[in-house]
Amino acid sequence: MGAVGQIAAQSYRDAIALLQRMTAPLAIAIAMTIVINGLGLLLEARIATDIGRIVVSTLASVASIWAIAPYLLALYRFVLLGEVQRRPEMLRNSDAANRLFAWSAIFAFLWILPGAAMVILAPPGLTPEQAASAENAGAVFTAFGVLIALLVFAIRTMTLVPGAALGAPTSLARAFAETRGRFWLIFGALMLAILPVAVASSILGGLTGGILQLAVSVLSLAVTMVLGIALTANVYKWLMDNPR
Repeated sequence: MGAVGQIAAQSYRDAIALLQRMTAPLAIAIAMTIVINGLGLLLEARIATDIGRIVVSTLASVASIWAIAPYLLALYRFVLLGEVQRRPEMLRNSDAANRLFAWSAIFAFLWILPGAAMVILAPPGLTPEQAASAENAGAVFTAFGVLIALLVFAIRTMTLVPGAALGAPTSLARAFAETRGRFWLIFGALMLAILPVAVASSILGGLTGGILQLAVSVLSLAVTMVLGIALTANVYKWLMDNPR
């Protein structure tokens, strides 16, 4: 529990440092993410099928990851090394940026699977009431099982993106070895750091509407990105400093 608290607390400190010292790269990354995914939403509205909308949404996410890859690289290297990169665009197409993009894109495609399973196995236009019925239980449990499997996989491979940002050798086998026996520690650190933000975002989103709700959504995106970078970087540092 001491390590869990240490990782979570340091992640909040690093998130604040990112906001203070890497403001411009962070703002550009957030703006690019909003614009590209916003265009994806507009395109989704023109797609007739659920699976088509899922694919378009994922492709928009992958496009945004490619666009912000050098900025993500600069942000990760700030947390991991204290390196302040004033011109992150110069990092585009570097080996580290390409590896960071590749692993991030793989995860983006994997997150299609729970939604795709639900779309394929459940009837079209499924309502929450219908999802709770016995006839759709198989689809719901399958999608939930895929989601849990992906969460476990994401935790066991959490060193891939920070490692890529450092230019370290990365592979699934290496990531599984680095996180072996540390699943609950990583899970605990994630929950301790993320839950307060998730609860606050949910409450604020429920209390606001219109332009204020949009502002809350943008703020939630910014906080999630900053804290996510700081948290995965600190998990990586702790695991490298405390190998099994």
